[in-house]
Amino acid sequence: MLSLGTVSIDPVLVLLGFASSAVVAVAVLHRDRNALKAVINILWDALIIGVLTARAAFVLQGWHAYAQEPLSIVLIQDGGFIPWIGITSGSAWLLYKLRRQKPRLARALIAAAIGVSTWLIIRHAVHQQQQQSLNIPAITLQDLSGQPVTLAPFTGKPLVLNVWASWCPPCRREMPMLAAAQVQYQNQATFVLVNQGETAAAVRQYLLREQLKLQNVWLDPSGQTAQILNARALPTTLFFNAKGELTEAHVGALSTAALQVKLARLLR
Repeated sequence: MLSLGTVSIDPVLVLLGFASSAVVAVAVLHRDRNALKAVINILWDALIIGVLTARAAFVLQGWHAYAQEPLSIVLIQDGGFIPWIGITSGSAWLLYKLRRQKPRLARALIAAAIGVSTWLIIRHAVHQQQQQSLNIPAITLQDLSGQPVTLAPFTGKPLVLNVWASWCPPCRREMPMLAAAQVQYQNQATFVLVNQGETAAAVRQYLLREQLKLQNVWLDPSGQTAQILNARALPTTLFFNAKGELTEAHVGALSTAALQVKLARLLR
């Protein structure tokens, strides 16, 4: 997912691309309302087909993980699309629907090309801005014994940073999954779980009660991590590459399938 801070803007970018297609269609077909209506409807259908097939391709790519949690297939808020599949299938639908209407086909293809180009250009610009503006934060936190700790030693290796609290139901729901992933990927990525605003005693009691064996559980009494990373909700999980650059951010509880796919992408 592309994001500003930790707010996903992928849906907004897709809609901007479609809007630019619609504007072009209106500009070239404004004198023929029937043709304009037909082209807009076909462009909309192509968008829906593109999104669905891009999602389906992503799920198939990580099928082993999704097969274990079938319901997570429809959790599109997890993120996960293969854009070129969506562009190809949407274009194929457009060509099929307008194959016998060459004048409309040419105009629809121009509108679609403008829309895709708009989406690609803005997406690339946001991606560059995201990587340059949000790196691993240089902050001092505390471990459960009260000793100061920082994230600096983890540069040079992929980092998964989870911002959470024990009073947060979605946070509690994903904790066992994060504990398992921390063990499974211990030689490939570092997991740090930064608790927001709770005492060491409260966090220890929660981990003991839930029988969770987690490393790198740190305390942030003032909640500065959430402020610096613009994490507007808990839990928020951020994925940093070995250069310390943010590659992906996820707000809300992750499914096991989504986490595995995101980690595979991060580690590539």
